[in-house]
Amino acid sequence: MVMAFADTTVDSYTTGLATFSAAIEHLYGAGTDVFGVSAVALIAVATYLFTDVGKSHGSIAGAFTAAKSVAATLGRQDALAAMGDARVPLLLKGIHRADKVRKRPERLPVTMWMISAFFSSIEAPSAADITLTGVAVVGLTGLLRASEYVKKAPYGCTLRRRHYADLGDRVVLRLVRSKTDTFEESVDVVYFAVGGQWCPVRWLRLLWASAPDRSLDAPLLQTKHGQAITYAQLQAFLKRVSKAAGVDSGRVSTHSLRIGGATTLFELGVSADIVKKRGRWISECYQRYQRISDATLKRIARAFAETAESRSHGMVGSQTIAEACSTSSVTLDACSTRLGRKIRAPLKLADFVRE
Repeated sequence: MVMAFADTTVDSYTTGLATFSAAIEHLYGAGTDVFGVSAVALIAVATYLFTDVGKSHGSIAGAFTAAKSVAATLGRQDALAAMGDARVPLLLKGIHRADKVRKRPERLPVTMWMISAFFSSIEAPSAADITLTGVAVVGLTGLLRASEYVKKAPYGCTLRRRHYADLGDRVVLRLVRSKTDTFEESVDVVYFAVGGQWCPVRWLRLLWASAPDRSLDAPLLQTKHGQAITYAQLQAFLKRVSKAAGVDSGRVSTHSLRIGGATTLFELGVSADIVKKRGRWISECYQRYQRISDATLKRIARAFAETAESRSHGMVGSQTIAEACSTSSVTLDACSTRLGRKIRAPLKLADFVRE
């Protein structure tokens, strides 16, 4: 089924979907509709993969992400509803806490401030420095995946000069291959001209005009020799940027631009829906890309401090917090009454494991 999708989608999701399908068929029999199972069945699948098969949290989460993305593409609302059940992500979080497999360090964002500070620190920028700075700005502001705009195996270079359109007040890049463009229908990423040194349109026009190879089939982002900018070149550049900013370069990759772009938009107060659309995410995994800045943490600390002077912030329903917590043992019904909403009893993993 998934083999009918675009190559990029197949490469991204085949392994995860195979893991997901095999678990369902093991538990419920061959021929079971993998997108027709209930939330309870999904919980059983995750439990089986972790406890019986020994899959890591990352492998299980990847399998569920693949299944959800393909289900969304196929329009399987029943599957999306089951995967949207609150118990499913709660179990995955529990598996994450219990997973003893070594976890990859969380990748850090690269932001516009880091790029501009690094560029400003170079007394005499080389042609490569200028080009890679422009490439980084394009990736950051467009929330691009590396495979969408630089040369990366096994796809090569997919962004060509014929995919660039300068419309005066904006530049449009047409992405012809993307992980979430399941049927390779292409998607347009729009950059508006806003003026100033760090306007993405300014850098795109510079990259367009300075390219040695002007043919329409040539890579849009080129070195001084007319070759496509590679994943390795961009990665090395970002590590230089991070070191200059005092950031652990071992936790920086090309994906740090996508993380930095999403984090910046969240910090600017852009709605989650807009961030999701800009980054072309199908699932809710875009939420993992948000990093909380020191400025936000300071605002949170200040907000907590200010609640000390406000009685309304110290209330639970019609009671003060001290009153609500005055008894040593309360029932769920009592807590529900105090909080003004119904509290569900804690769910046990055993309740959902198929016998």
